[in-house]
Amino acid sequence: MAASGDQIVYYYLAWYIILPTIYMALMTVYANRFQFWTMSGEVARAFRELRELRDRGLSRYESYISSATQDAAARSRLRSLLDLFAVYPVDLDPVGIVGKLKHLMDNYERKFKAEASAALGTEDPVPVGRTVGYAEAAAALNTLYKVVDHFLWLANKYSSLGLLQQLYAVMPLFLKQGRAFLGFMDALDSGAPIGDGIGPMSVGLLMRGLQKFDIAPDTSAALGELEGRRVLFIKAKGPANNLGNLDDAVRRAGLIYGRISAIITIDAQLRLESERSGESARGVGVAIGGLGVERFNIESQAASGGIPLYAILVKESYAEAITIMTRDLAKSVDYVHEALRSILREMVPQDGVAVVIGVGNTLGIAQ
Repeated sequence: MAASGDQIVYYYLAWYIILPTIYMALMTVYANRFQFWTMSGEVARAFRELRELRDRGLSRYESYISSATQDAAARSRLRSLLDLFAVYPVDLDPVGIVGKLKHLMDNYERKFKAEASAALGTEDPVPVGRTVGYAEAAAALNTLYKVVDHFLWLANKYSSLGLLQQLYAVMPLFLKQGRAFLGFMDALDSGAPIGDGIGPMSVGLLMRGLQKFDIAPDTSAALGELEGRRVLFIKAKGPANNLGNLDDAVRRAGLIYGRISAIITIDAQLRLESERSGESARGVGVAIGGLGVERFNIESQAASGGIPLYAILVKESYAEAITIMTRDLAKSVDYVHEALRSILREMVPQDGVAVVIGVGNTLGIAQ
């Protein structure tokens, strides 16, 4: 039966005016709540994956310390490394803050290694460095998990869409970081170099056949010749998980060799997503990351002595920096050597002494 004129009007009002009005009213009142529910589910799924990564990291650390020692007290001591912390020094008066930071971080590193050494019953830097690396990776995963858990609790407790949106935006980056920490454990197990070791690897290859000596704690040096110039090569001692004391090494080099013609640092650089891993760049300055203590001290020495500063960087992602070195990164060593030779020829006089520093972690890189 055909609809009457009044029925057609009612249908029109219902479908094109009344229902859209009800929909708009509901969306006005509940839009944020709908968005919160949808986004909460996505964040919860990512958080479960992060929890699995954390659990795997802690489980692997527990398995490692179980295989490293059979003594219950020693295992308990190694577990306590997960909660070892350093209190940032007071910086109300910034004068002298760098010296305080260096003192604090040196104490922290010595304490960490001393605890691992005492628990393992050995001073061999390789197992001690592996234990320290395992503990730091497991602790970083646990801290990452707890921080996300804290803000997720706050977002759910107060139904805060703003907090949830921030978590939604950064969770993919946190998951990528968490997987990288597990990748660092893989490198510790295999004893393979990691991406951050591109600097020490580049310098270490040039130190082959030279007489090496300890120039600072956990830091090795060798005097050689490259492009007709005397070159003091400096890197952290390997093949343990080690970063060395590069600023102390440069200070000692000045005392031993007097006038230094140039300081050249070789390090990894965090790349942009649009850049290709393994690309290299040359520049000026001190290429050392971290808190900036070592960079500050080397810059101060260079400024007081009028020493030119040059840098060679190899681009890589954060995940590549702490996981097993890729083929593309390893191939960049040739470019680094070419760039280093070019700097020596162009910027260092033939009778001068250049200090070349391989900055980074020496895990898996032979001494």
